[in-house]
Amino acid sequence: MRITRKRRITILLFSILLIGISTLFNVRIGHGMVLEANDIKLNPEDFGNMNVSKPYLKDIKLISHAMGEIDGHYYTNSLEAFLNSYYSKGSRVFEVDFELTLEGILVARHDWRLTYAEHLRQTPETPIDNKPWTYDYFMRQSINKKYTPLDINGIIQLLIFYPDITIVTDTKHLDPANMKKQFSQIIKCAHYDPAILNRIIPQIYNQEMLTTVNNIYKFENIIYTLYSSPDNNEQVLNFIKDNVKQIKAVTIPTSRVNRNFIEKLHNLNVYVYTHPIWNIEKLIYFYEMGVDGFYSATISKQEMDGIVSLFTRFKNN
Repeated sequence: MRITRKRRITILLFSILLIGISTLFNVRIGHGMVLEANDIKLNPEDFGNMNVSKPYLKDIKLISHAMGEIDGHYYTNSLEAFLNSYYSKGSRVFEVDFELTLEGILVARHDWRLTYAEHLRQTPETPIDNKPWTYDYFMRQSINKKYTPLDINGIIQLLIFYPDITIVTDTKHLDPANMKKQFSQIIKCAHYDPAILNRIIPQIYNQEMLTTVNNIYKFENIIYTLYSSPDNNEQVLNFIKDNVKQIKAVTIPTSRVNRNFIEKLHNLNVYVYTHPIWNIEKLIYFYEMGVDGFYSATISKQEMDGIVSLFTRFKNN
């Protein structure tokens, strides 16, 4: 589906109007309900007793990047970012960055760089760049002086407390030993419960990682994300052909998106995402190219649904 530049501008203007109306009337998802960190108190017996919403990638147009945005702050992976994205932006799918502490405990964190700690207004535990913090120190450090850090138990609790959400992992590590530590903790904290694990979608970064993850647990849905993949487009397509029953989507950096590659992936019945998207204009540009969904901390589900509706309307005219 190709949209002319004139129509793309029209869609953009309609989208801006939609955003303005949303802001004017302070539209909120969930009847304005807001939860605080201490509201999430769950018991082990909650496992396996949930009315869960099973994710279908074809329905996922928007993934909240790094748990979304809170008060203009990004990459926090914090509880408050999740709550803001869930209730104010209508998000139901959340990408979470995962890192290992010094002891090897899995926590929601982008990385251990000193510059990242500075970005989050935190005092590093160590002056050594990229050295992991201890678990206790990490959990005591508020993010941007007021937001709540999360460990893997906190993430699993969110999956229990909110049965309509899905988590997309960004575990980053490429060495099999750390991959095993990360995914072993995920499935153990979920008590091996399919009701939880079926709503966790791992991202893999190379072909070998699929085998490593499958040896730990065979997740129903996998996303092959290409931001650190060594594969060229043809190698990606061949890999997908061999594993299409499990790999349901490919995430392509914006710099690598092109119509030909998207069409070939669609011919394999694979969904295509791109990231990161920070504004409506870029989203419209890539959606018109054929991208199915987007990782974004700024775009709301209402805005995304409005754009899809407008594209459908123009397509049918």
